[in-house]
This record gives sequence, structure tokens and C-alpha cells, in this order.
Amino acid sequence: MRNIHKLAPSLLALIFSCILSSCKTDFLFDAYTSDIFLEEKIKTSAQVAFEISSCKSERLEERKQEVLKLFSVDSDPKVVGCEERGMNSMLLVSTNAEIVSNSPTSDFSLVRVSPSDLRQESKGYETRGIRLVISERFLRRSKEMMKENMQTLSYDQIKIKVFVNNDEADDVMVSGSNLWVNGEPFENYSRQKLSRRQKIKLEFSDVTNALILNRKSPVGFYVSRKK
Repeated sequence: MRNIHKLAPSLLALIFSCILSSCKTDFLFDAYTSDIFLEEKIKTSAQVAFEISSCKSERLEERKQEVLKLFSVDSDPKVVGCEERGMNSMLLVSTNAEIVSNSPTSDFSLVRVSPSDLRQESKGYETRGIRLVISERFLRRSKEMMKENMQTLSYDQIKIKVFVNNDEADDVMVSGSNLWVNGEPFENYSRQKLSRRQKIKLEFSDVTNALILNRKSPVGFYVSRKK
């Protein structure tokens, strides 16, 4: 399992710090292109950043335990720090996610989708899509904990981001719609080159986040490589 890049802001992208006094959560995944094109299950790194009242709170240890209870044992969650980001205090949890071709079982899964291959400039490209799936049990635990604190789980209070790292021997193409790429919004990000050993940061839209929370995960992005 590769180590995830340090968050200077974000969930990586997700969710459930309403239980901790606020509703903002960032959820961040690392995805390597070579893993996306495999068939077997692969572990990958993730980090969740939960907004809390203060990193200096007397109840910090209690908050850490509340957050860790959201995760399954197999996710191997660990509190790795607490950071002040502007006006926000963020509790950071490192955890495992999985990249799978079918039957996701982890709290967080990047599920491969195999659409038709494509051609560009007379060259054939093998293509894989990725759907982010959050397990029903994880969502249930989060909703139950928030309900106890008179809070609700909301799509507009989460951020979901994926670092796509090209570790192939050649350039690849990345496609998606209604997302941010390295902080810039795109309605249609189509067949854009990602050079070898380079990476990009994709952030999903509120619509995609809402579908994920409702267990109707769409394809978040596609990666294509030369055959």
C-alpha cells in the first residue's frame, strides 16, 4: 500500500464531523493508474479530515474515539494528527480503501468499470472508469452518530478528492465531467493527457457527492491507456 500525500487541506473527502460540532469533512484518495487497470483487489491509502471544535479541546481524546468507531476494523483507521487550517480545526485519520473490479467490501471502495475501448488519432486505448462507493454500514454508523447529536449528513458539507498518479510507462488520458481538476472547474474534461510520473487532483461535484451518499455512485472519472 502506497503512502498517501499529506493533506494541506482536504478528504480527502468526507463526511461526518457534524458529530464533532461541525459538518465539514474532506476525503482524499490516492489512485495509481497501474492499479486501475488490474483485475484483482488492491489496497490503497486514504485520509479523512473531520472538522472539530478545536485541536486543543479538553474532549479531544473523546472525539478521536468517536470518529474511530465509524470505521470497520479492516480499514485500520489511525488518528495521525490535528491541524489548524485557517479558521478550521481538522482531525486527520489515515485509513485503507480498496480498488476492486466487483463486490466492494471496504468502508471506501474505488470500483473499476470497463466501458468500450476508444480510438484517438488512429490509436486504440484501453479504458477504465472509477466509481467511489461508501459502504452502507459506514453511512449507517455516521447517520446514527449524527442523529444522536441532532445533526444530518449533507452532500454540500463534504469534499471528495482523488489524486490520480500516472505510474504507467507511457502517457495516459483522463476524462470526466462536472468536476474540478487541480482546482479548476470543468463541465467536460475529455481525453486530457496525463504525462508519465505526473499526477492530477480531481474533486467531485455536489451532485456526485449527493449520489454517492444515496448509494447511487456514478462514474467519477475515466483513465485510458494505449493498447
